[in-house]
Formats: sequence, C-alpha cells, structure tokens
Amino acid sequence: MNDKENQEVVMAIDAQPETRKGVYSNFVSLQSSETECLINFCLIDGNNPDGHMTGVLVSRVIMRNEQLIDLRDAIDRQIIANASVHGTKNE
Repeated sequence: MNDKENQEVVMAIDAQPETRKGVYSNFVSLQSSETECLINFCLIDGNNPDGHMTGVLVSRVIMRNEQLIDLRDAIDRQIIANASVHGTKNE
C-alpha cells in the first residue's frame, strides 16, 4: 500500500440553503458512454389530455463510470445496513 492511500483527507463543503434542502425525484434516467454516466433526476407531476406525462428535471449528475460503481457499492452497503436494522431481507 502506498502512503497516499493511508492519508486522511479533511474536506469542508459549503452549499447555499436552497441546495442544502435537496429536491424530490420520483423518476431517474441514466445514459452512459464508455467513460461517463449522466443521471437525470426528474419530478413526474401529471398527464396531459393527450396522454403524455409531464415533468421537470430537478437535478443532473455527471460522473465517471468508476465513480458510478463506487456509488452503487455505497448504496448496496446502505441497503444491507438498513435491512439488518429493520429486520427485512435484502433480495
């Protein structure tokens, strides 16, 4: 293991109050290339009379595919931890 891997990183991130409160999303779409992934978080809020659904983009995240894999692994760990706390099965 090299010394850089053992170094602790201290980071301070600030955000405006509007950003801190977050957004609600009930639909997510993913697009990817060989190197990056585009994740769109949307709020689907209704149907038009012609049957088309309407919605708005509430947030967009662009990340390298390696970061997407790290995110997936972190989400999996969180789901497993919550399942053991709440006594539910991870299926």
